[in-house]
Amino acid sequence: MATSKADSLKEYYGMSTVPKAPEALEASKEQEPETPTSQPTLDELTTTRRLGELLQLSSERLDAVRDLYADRQSLVYNHHQELVGASETVGEMRRGIEALVPSRTSLAQQLEQMRRQPTEPAPVAPAPEAAMPWKESIEPIVQLPLTLRRILDQRTPTCVADAEAALQAHTHVLQAWVEARVAGADELQRVCHDMIAEVQRTHS
Repeated sequence: MATSKADSLKEYYGMSTVPKAPEALEASKEQEPETPTSQPTLDELTTTRRLGELLQLSSERLDAVRDLYADRQSLVYNHHQELVGASETVGEMRRGIEALVPSRTSLAQQLEQMRRQPTEPAPVAPAPEAAMPWKESIEPIVQLPLTLRRILDQRTPTCVADAEAALQAHTHVLQAWVEARVAGADELQRVCHDMIAEVQRTHS
């Protein structure tokens, strides 16, 4: 039967076929004439069938071939669309990664600058004398990053604890500068904490 061949080809290409209901199968079996197990030859068809039957049989075969060809084209087209979509997604991902290269370079430069910054503290702009009763503490606070660097460069077992103690001794003054919004005070405080945290990470 043409339909059975069509179903076989659809199953070969991975296309699902809708199974017939039991009633439909029984009805189709009743309507279909019994056919011999062996396929008739061309001579048998031309001698046993009328011309109209032969033309109808040929038309059915052509229709089945056209349906299978259409199904195959549809299957190929669907997979082609999926491949095109996947290629576009990969292209967008590649463009996104390439766009991140300048950002990574800039970030690396900023990290390198931050790593060198403790040895070159930014100058702290002095606040008005009336608003800064801790004027005698300016020099120790400004030199605090260099003091911490000298302590941490000793690489002794207690260097981190000694640096933390030195920072703690000036924390109240430094915090007062930050609260008074002295220019550069918050940056100076952050640099001191980052120096100690960096050495702690290397020792852990």
